[in-house]
Amino acid sequence: MTYCTEFATDPIAPQQLHGFQANRGLEAIAHPAHALLRTVIESWVDGILILTEQGQWVEANESARHICGRLIKAQALQPSPYSSSRSQTPRSAVPQKIWEICQELIQSQQAFPRQPVIVESEIDLEGSVLRVRVRWFGVEATDRPYLMVILEDRHQTNLQRAIVEVDQFRLSPREAEVWLLYRTGHSYKKIAQELYICFDTVKKHLRSIRTKQQCAKLI
Repeated sequence: MTYCTEFATDPIAPQQLHGFQANRGLEAIAHPAHALLRTVIESWVDGILILTEQGQWVEANESARHICGRLIKAQALQPSPYSSSRSQTPRSAVPQKIWEICQELIQSQQAFPRQPVIVESEIDLEGSVLRVRVRWFGVEATDRPYLMVILEDRHQTNLQRAIVEVDQFRLSPREAEVWLLYRTGHSYKKIAQELYICFDTVKKHLRSIRTKQQCAKLI
């Protein structure tokens, strides 16, 4: 678990934060800026999840709902020492691994009572790495603090960057295939197997891509 102190021009202590009313979401606050905030949250590529200190689900964008669904599904497949049968998990439930990270931030209030701390951690999810960042987040409306959870699927992030770079570096179709696999964590050997080419051909394509990458930086 990693603790990061967030440097801000106007730090907000946890006891000074304001939050949404539990289970009512952004509509609980009658302010035109909050409709914009909801739109911004939904437009983020990363998952954004808003929770109360008690773990109640307040708001989430589509990406967060999808990621949480994957985590809950994976959690259900693991044997539980507390139950012999699997009970149905509510759609708005917070995955256990995410809530454990949230609890670290809540507990950090004692160690950093007046510092805006961010807690970071990583979760293995179906062969990819999920980066989780939790911080306090406030909107002036009520005196209840709540948590913002940012969920980044590193595989999807790298894939999206690679797609942009294919156009940016002006890669050939075959180079694009090699680059997409490389940027999403595939080894040279795995790339060769996936594309049915030899190991040296992979190296050749990546050398060409590196050259085009350098040229793109000079433009």
